[in-house]
Formats: sequence, structure tokens, C-alpha cells
Amino acid sequence: MAFHNYGPFFFGILCIALVLISDQLTKFGSDISGTMSWAMFSRLQQNMRFSWLSLWRLLDTLFVLL
Repeated sequence: MAFHNYGPFFFGILCIALVLISDQLTKFGSDISGTMSWAMFSRLQQNMRFSWLSLWRLLDTLFVLL
């Protein structure tokens, strides 16, 4: 119901989050530049999972506030 009015707002938040995450990924990739170890990869995956969970929590709270 309220999502229809706030659609562009949520789309903007999602785009910003995706840009930030991809920026972190490119920074990470340029830092190691081909010498990638599985420990670093799993740590990055855990960080990504955490950031996605916190993003979904943020969206949940926004929906509750609306």
C-alpha cells in the first residue's frame, strides 16, 4: 500500500547500497590483485552476509515506520 508511494525512495536506497558493496568489492580485488586466499574470501563472504542482513533489518524498520 504505502510501498507504491515510496517505491523510488526504496529503489534509491537499494542502488546506493549496491554501489557501496560493489565499491568495497573492487577495492578488495585491487588490494590482493590475484593472490587471493580462501580465508580472505570466506571473511569477505561473512562481511557481505552481515551487510545484507543489516540492510534488510534497516528496510524492515523503515517499513514498520511507514
